[in-house]
Order: sequence, then structure tokens, then C-alpha cells
Amino acid sequence: MEGKKQGFLPHAPAGSWTILIMVWLVYAFNTGCREIMNKVMPSMVEYFGMSAATSGLLSTVGTVGGGALALVIGAWADKRGIGWFRGRSQAKIATVYLLCTFLIGLPFVGVLTAVFVLQFVRFGFAAGGEAIDASACAEWFPEEHQGFIISAHHTGYPWGSALVSLLVAFILAQTGDWRMPFLIIPLCPVLLWAVYLLYSTKKRFVANNKAIEAMGLTPHATVEQVERSKGGAADATGSQNGEHVPFYELFKNRNVLAAFVAYAFIVGAYFAFNYWLTPYLTYQLHMENSTAAAFSIVFTITSGAGQLFWGAMSDKIGAKRTILICSAWLFVTFMLLPLMSLGVGVLVAIQLIMGFCMNASFPVLYTLAGASVRKDQLATAISCCNFSMIIGGLFPYLMGAIIGAGGGFESPVGYNVCLGVMCASLAVGFLVTLLMAHEVIGPRRGKDWALTSYESCGIESRR
Repeated sequence: MEGKKQGFLPHAPAGSWTILIMVWLVYAFNTGCREIMNKVMPSMVEYFGMSAATSGLLSTVGTVGGGALALVIGAWADKRGIGWFRGRSQAKIATVYLLCTFLIGLPFVGVLTAVFVLQFVRFGFAAGGEAIDASACAEWFPEEHQGFIISAHHTGYPWGSALVSLLVAFILAQTGDWRMPFLIIPLCPVLLWAVYLLYSTKKRFVANNKAIEAMGLTPHATVEQVERSKGGAADATGSQNGEHVPFYELFKNRNVLAAFVAYAFIVGAYFAFNYWLTPYLTYQLHMENSTAAAFSIVFTITSGAGQLFWGAMSDKIGAKRTILICSAWLFVTFMLLPLMSLGVGVLVAIQLIMGFCMNASFPVLYTLAGASVRKDQLATAISCCNFSMIIGGLFPYLMGAIIGAGGGFESPVGYNVCLGVMCASLAVGFLVTLLMAHEVIGPRRGKDWALTSYESCGIESRR
């Protein structure tokens, strides 16, 4: 059923938008906490005397932690209920990653080994929290606009993380102490969490579903399905098999597997870029640390808008086609990155063009995986994508090793080789999506080409 739209934004009740706003803010601090280390890395390199390879390994440990723990956390959250039950699971996970972020800033945590351990744990729980956050938004929004809502939520990365990164730059400029952002930023969302938990109730969920139906749209999950999902009493599609499927079984679904592999290489290029950019601006373009931190987020200006645009477009043209467009777009713009040395104007222009697709493919990959499984497996399916960070997380370490082998931070050789690796990774993500995945949303559902069958991608189970 096609829902009405008001302009660019989908037609949805106020309760859906309220949940989106609150969870978006929660997610903004989630991603902001993860980004702190990238922004203060030059200062940490000096403090701990790290080599390029060691600093890359520190970033890798975080992203690998995200992959290693996210899948378990997502499956754990699905078993504890969807819909209004999500808030409780989200709060428990957030407590861990906010606390670990805070601990890194404490003066007694001056041993690099302790920082490595905290980095692993906080990234793992933050990545698991991301999957639960996205699922919560989807479950309060109409079924007809799942591509848009997951992408709208994901604008918390980069818009939300950009705001936190500006706060990091401000704190660094005022204090000159790399520890202070770790101490201040995790305290900011505490009140927000309290408000969100008070709002996410069964009464409001029921009222929101009635409002969705009154608009001629379809609730993503009924009240009965939410209640059955609690503790695995039955699956959320309403069938009576009564058990949650183990998370590893989802990889038999070719769409989930394709999303996992494509996400690994696309996010690998993204992580590599995030690691590569600040040192490049600092050591190659000779910017001050605080200036480099500020200029390293220029792409986020258009990145959030791109997510909204491509998320809405995926509901019309399909998730698979959207992923192909975005990965090809990034491949071309990554090849243009060396031109940033021509001046600030070129640097800004390239990042703004690149940013329009920079983060867009990730939530659409979530949609591709999530729309291919049962409704009570949404967080687990999204976590399957995040699990691929075990692979993508190796890229920062690889970039650090390449920069080191190319002559260190001061030499341009390693930076140029890194760009070639990033482009190759994007090409792999493009080909895997093209050859393995089938369309699951939009008018192209069941009408596209791939080497796999429709049934192997779980399409029939969602019709």
C-alpha cells in the first residue's frame, strides 16, 4: 500500500517522529563517542609515543570490537523484545559504552594497554547499540517507509557525530588536553536517556500504531507481535514455530550474506578514510591539530542530507540499486582526494561532493538485510552488517602500516597507496551487491538480476 507523503518527508504520525528525534540524539552521542579518538589521535600519538602502525592498530581494535560484539548484542536485544521493549535494552548497552569512554579520559588510565581494552569494549557495545537504535526507529514507523527511517536515523552519523566533533575541537582548543573530551562528552546524554525511557511505553506504541493505520499506512509490528517477541515466545511474523533462529543461521540468507560482505569492504574504505584524513591534513597540509579536526568533518555537511535523499530514494528505486549508485559515486570521489592539496576551496568542494554518498550506503545495507528476515530479527540482521567490521576494522591498521612503510606520517607515499586500497575496497562492495543481492523493497522487488535465487534471499517470506 502506498502511503501519502507531505513533500519530501514521508507521512507519519507525531509519535513516529518523536521517537526518531530522541533516538537520533541518543545515536549522535553513540557515534560521537566513537569518533573522539580519531579527532585527538595526533595528540595521543605524541603522548604515548605511538608509531603509525600502533595508532592504526588502536583504531582497528575498536572497529574489530564493534564487529565481534555487535552480533551477539543484537541477537540478545531481539530476544528481549521489539517495539517499546527496545528502550530498556538500549539503555543497558549505552551505560557500558559511555562508561568506557569516560574511563579513557581518567588520568590513571595512562597505560596504552588499558586504552586498547577500553577501546575494544566501548566500540563493541556502541555498535550493538546502533543496531538496536535503528530497529527501534523502524518499529515505530510505517512499513512503507523503512528505507527512509533507517537512513534518517543514521544521519546521527555524520550530523550528530559532526556536532560532537566540533565540541571535541572546541575542548581541545580551550584546554589543550586530549583527555577532556573523553571526560565531558559521555555525561551529556544522561538526561536524554531518562526522557526516552519514560516515553517508550506500550500505551504510546498502541496509540502510534492506531495513528499509522488512520493514515492508511501499515504498522511495522502489531502490539501482539511485540508481546510475542518478548523472550522468544513466538516469532514476530505471527507464525507458531515459537523460537528465535540462531544468529548464524541468518547468513544462509544470500541478501544478509551480501550485505555482510559489501558492508565489510565499503565500511573498510570509510574507516580507512577516517583514519587517513586527519593525519593527512596535519602532516601533509600542515594544519594545526584543532584545525585538522575541524576540517576533517567537512564531508558531514552533505553526508546527512545524502542519507535522507538516498534513504527516501531506496523506497522508490530499491535498496540494491541505491547501494550500487553510492559505492560507484564514492569510488570516483576518492580518486579525487589528492587534489585537496590545491587549496582549502578544493578540499571543501571535494568533501562536499563525496559526502552526499559517504554514509548513505550503510543504512541502505541495513534495510537490504533487515527486509529479508522476520520482523523479530531486525536488530540481529543489522548486527550482521556490523559484524563485518571485524574485516572492515582491519583497514585502519593496514593504512597505518602502509603509511609507516611509505616513510611515516611526513611522507606522501603511504597516503597515496592508501587511496588505491580504499578504491579497490569500494569496487569489491559494488560487485558483491551487483552479483549476490536481490531487491527487497520498492517496485523492483522480484524483478532484478543476480546470480542467486529470490528464495535464497528471503524475498518470499516478506511478501
